[in-house]
Amino acid sequence: MDRALAEYTRLRRPRVSRMTRSAATNRDSKTPGTVQRRVNDLLMPLAFRHVYARSTSWLYR
Repeated sequence: MDRALAEYTRLRRPRVSRMTRSAATNRDSKTPGTVQRRVNDLLMPLAFRHVYARSTSWLYR
């Protein structure tokens, strides 16, 4: 059993490492800069007030 788990880990590690790196790159590319953060701070309350309730209202029926 231990050998099988070790083999499974050995086979999966490269793929999991690649996925982890890809996820980090994706996350970092979406991190807003100073201007984008300010725009988000101004627009998100409006978006939530006007769009969010309509787009999720089906959840509460």
